[in-house]
Amino acid sequence: MTILTTVADAEQQASSFSNFIKGLTWEKALPALIVLVVSLILIKVLTSLFDKAIGRSKIEKTLHPLLHTVFKALLTTIALLIVTGTLGLDVSVLVAILSVISLAISLAVQGTLSNVVGGLVILTSHPFRVGDYIDLAGTAGTVQRIGLTYTDLRTPGNQDVHVPNSQVSGSTVTNFTAAGTRRMELTISASYDDAVEAVKAALLESCQVPGVLEAPAPEAHLSGYGDSAISYILRAWAPVDVYWEVYYAVLENVKAVFDARGITMTYPHVNVHMQQ
Repeated sequence: MTILTTVADAEQQASSFSNFIKGLTWEKALPALIVLVVSLILIKVLTSLFDKAIGRSKIEKTLHPLLHTVFKALLTTIALLIVTGTLGLDVSVLVAILSVISLAISLAVQGTLSNVVGGLVILTSHPFRVGDYIDLAGTAGTVQRIGLTYTDLRTPGNQDVHVPNSQVSGSTVTNFTAAGTRRMELTISASYDDAVEAVKAALLESCQVPGVLEAPAPEAHLSGYGDSAISYILRAWAPVDVYWEVYYAVLENVKAVFDARGITMTYPHVNVHMQQ
């Protein structure tokens, strides 16, 4: 009902505007033209100063184009209202027309606006930055770009994923890069015949590869008793930029150390005992 009323008002105002155009003379138009030219010059100068100001600020650079557009649109709207008033036209005519146009645009781009709002939330709250490795609702990858409507991820398989910002701002984000270090956790099994302390010592020895941090120190623990083997947990820390290289180096070193110490890395099996 409100929309219909607004449209009816706009049609009435548009009719008044048409009648005003018919009675427009040079005496009315010339002052308004001068005001328009001066307004355009001021818009250009003020926009340039605004761009320099936000360029020196700490505002996220991705927001600069949006702020530029909003500021210029605001100045343009003010200039139109001033010119309309100079012409002697009721300003409510322009306001009514602009309200209908803005309503139509907002309904047409509702999904895009929700993405823009999500982008603003991301750029102001900084849950992650370009270059961070994140997990976003089950999709993991390195952030390539944070736009106003989409966030671009590149997966370890070199696939580019474009996620709408409305989903990003409403999802749980796991940032693996923000802390600077990352913990690896390996589950290793060993035979019941091997001493627990010997296995734990071998696991800690396998962490003696370049990249493993001394603090926090690596740790090994018995984590469970299986049907055919004892399970152990090995935890170690590494810088995020070399995490995967260190992860695979430690994983390979576990087998080498076990072989050197004579520790059996078992696989599922069943022991059958025969009685005479």
